[in-house]
Amino acid sequence: MAGTGGGGLNYFNTENEQFTQYLYQSNNPTSLSNNNVFRIVEDNQNNIWVGTVGGGLNHFNIKDESFTHYRNQTNNRNSLSQNNVFSIVEDNQSDLWVGIQAGGLDHFDSKNKQFTHYRHQKDDLNSLSSDIVSCVIEDSHGNIWIGTNKGVNHFNTKSKQFTHYRHQSNNLNSLSSDKVMSMIEDTQGNLWFGTTGGINHFNTTNKQFTHYSHQDDNTNSLSNNSVLSMIEDTQGNLWFGTTGGLNHFNTKTEQFTHFRHKANDADSLSNDTVLSITEDSRGNIWVGTYNGLNLFDTRLKKFRTYTKVQGLPDNVIYSTEEDNLGYIWISTNQGLSRMDPKAETFKSYNVSDGLQSNEFNIGASFKSKSGELFFGGTNGFNRFFPENSKDDIKPPKVVISNMLLLNKPVSITSTFPQLTNEQTTKPAIDNQLTEKYTGFSLDKTIHETKSIVLTHKDNILTFEFSALHFRNTKKNKFAYKLIGWDKEWVNTDYKNRRATYTNLPYGDYTFSVKASNSDGYWNEEGTSLQIIILPPPWKTWWAYALYSLILLSVVFVYIRSQRHKLIFERQLNAQLESKVEARTKEKQHLIENISHELKTPLTLIFNALETVSISELSIENNKKINNIKHNGRPVVSPD
Repeated sequence: MAGTGGGGLNYFNTENEQFTQYLYQSNNPTSLSNNNVFRIVEDNQNNIWVGTVGGGLNHFNIKDESFTHYRNQTNNRNSLSQNNVFSIVEDNQSDLWVGIQAGGLDHFDSKNKQFTHYRHQKDDLNSLSSDIVSCVIEDSHGNIWIGTNKGVNHFNTKSKQFTHYRHQSNNLNSLSSDKVMSMIEDTQGNLWFGTTGGINHFNTTNKQFTHYSHQDDNTNSLSNNSVLSMIEDTQGNLWFGTTGGLNHFNTKTEQFTHFRHKANDADSLSNDTVLSITEDSRGNIWVGTYNGLNLFDTRLKKFRTYTKVQGLPDNVIYSTEEDNLGYIWISTNQGLSRMDPKAETFKSYNVSDGLQSNEFNIGASFKSKSGELFFGGTNGFNRFFPENSKDDIKPPKVVISNMLLLNKPVSITSTFPQLTNEQTTKPAIDNQLTEKYTGFSLDKTIHETKSIVLTHKDNILTFEFSALHFRNTKKNKFAYKLIGWDKEWVNTDYKNRRATYTNLPYGDYTFSVKASNSDGYWNEEGTSLQIIILPPPWKTWWAYALYSLILLSVVFVYIRSQRHKLIFERQLNAQLESKVEARTKEKQHLIENISHELKTPLTLIFNALETVSISELSIENNKKINNIKHNGRPVVSPD
């Protein structure tokens, strides 16, 4: 790498001994910010950090250059004429021919690395018929054929002149429709054109077209007249993609077999708008539709569908190509994806990987004889060798970059011992306020800290984290877990590199975070921080000891009081028993005295009654006397 004063950054390839120059481009936000380079540093991940004069710091990684990007440059007439690329083909001279929507036809000279533009000229009948180019091919004779919205153009590379083939209403052998959307040359040297008016087979000898179109009364005709894509497979069969499903054409019987989407059939085509068709090296047919990628089993006549659910970045499939390693490359509305057909896994690329944009165009792809792939979209086109697109297997270093309490950054005491006039910035003030209200500060930066001790008042705890991997940082993934609280890992991305916890119970915790690089390689060990949250004063051991002592004291007092009560009750009972006994004796003595006092006169009375003769009294009186004796005898003689 060499930095210059005004000449930008220069990279020297030691293998081919050539320089690649990187300059500031006003219309390219990912270009060098300034051409005055004064400092270059390479880190341990092969990232190049470029310091410029007036343009700040630039980050560059040579691995990101696996996708070469061609686009229109405002101040460069030899760049691409317009950016909306709909077709790319490489000719037998290794030059490129690029069909551009509203930009005409561009020829890229592989030797001088410059584009030559062919546009429609009103005063030149031999110019391109229209600047709206949808498809381009090279035939087996080295001729270039161009499909536009105003017919087919044949370009003679020697004379640099175009021959036009248009629809003529009075000529049944002319092109069926001027809007041409797809074309191929078959192994027999025949040309096939897909239009909005059906399929056209072109006889290069008599210059006449044979038409194949949809017929309502013929089930073996083309399913729909809008033909967006076509291929010839290795068996010599033709496949046509329309807005009404996929068509297989038997060239011998000249009959079409239709494959359409069926709502209740999971083995049918996922969508009837077929944007692309590709046959891979194993004879499989891949069908890109407006709603998913389809793998067609030609033996079972069944489709297997792949969508975002299986890992695609988007369901709109614009084009597919197989590389020399057997991977399927898929352009979509949200980037480029590489599929491993055996594992059925996907790896996706987007504009941050060097793609022209995330949006590609219908059929805008090509595989060269050397295995190089080309994909066009709304911001130019990319070319790359898939084998050079290697994963970065080195996982990133993970750090906890910041800690916040009560939503304020935690101060570092060694960094902010006092608040001086020079330190009265908002971060410094926030740090001081955090320390004031929480009483907590760090002795060193959080990523160097192994453990922290917090109080119960620190009830809003936040950690921010980063992955020190600077190649396509937007693809870095993260997962964090507070062991002792979270049951599962919490997954997040570069936009949300923060974890917040509120009102955690006191105890011991471990905050762990891990991350992956842009290619999905994880640092499983990650980093961690031990956290101890102290209990509140009323839940400390000495508080519980005090609670126990108080409880024991209450129990002791209670038992003692109950004991005293029992003794008092016993004494009281004894006193009552003594009094009762005394009263009882007094009553007995009184009764005895009364009895004695009564007994003497009663005895005298009874004795007097005994002396009374029975004969002296009447029978009635004798009964009364006998009753008196009977009732009074127990009193007088109780024994």
